[in-house]
Amino acid sequence: GCNLLPLGIYPAQEYAFIMFPPGGENEMDDLGASNRILVGEAGSGSALFWRTIVSIENGEHGNGSNWSKAEPVYGPFALADTQASLGNIDAVIMVTSPDADIIQQLLTAGWEVGELDDKDINDFQFNRGNLYERSTIRIDHPTRFRDIRQDAIEVRSYWIGNSDFLAADQGFMARAASLIGTIK
Repeated sequence: GCNLLPLGIYPAQEYAFIMFPPGGENEMDDLGASNRILVGEAGSGSALFWRTIVSIENGEHGNGSNWSKAEPVYGPFALADTQASLGNIDAVIMVTSPDADIIQQLLTAGWEVGELDDKDINDFQFNRGNLYERSTIRIDHPTRFRDIRQDAIEVRSYWIGNSDFLAADQGFMARAASLIGTIK
């Protein structure tokens, strides 16, 4: 119900990841209606990414794959390992950088980076191009000799603000956009 206004593009390239606890599945296609996926805090970029891919999958151009029926769980990623050990979640979907502390913590705890791949998401068009591009990334694994090479979804991230709040103070909006434009 909140109207948002993009103020600038987030300077670091972020990617969508799906991670599975030790002994769990290893592909998004392994998930279904009986599974629960931690998608971050409500309102976060990760939660928005989840809602977007589910909308694509269940929309007119999607085929309603089983994974899109999984139940999202909203909460901090810092509790992922505990939530999984209690049986409260089966996977995590997050949008972050490959060197994020939470990725390293989960890998150290034995989690695996899984395959986040779906043809409908890959093919979805927006503004004359693919909504999400794919690339191969390297993740430094904290407990293994070799890095992980992973096919990943690139996610453009933005600084946003409440459009009603920003419209009420045009000076603040201009200063915020200017400041955000200097961040590299």
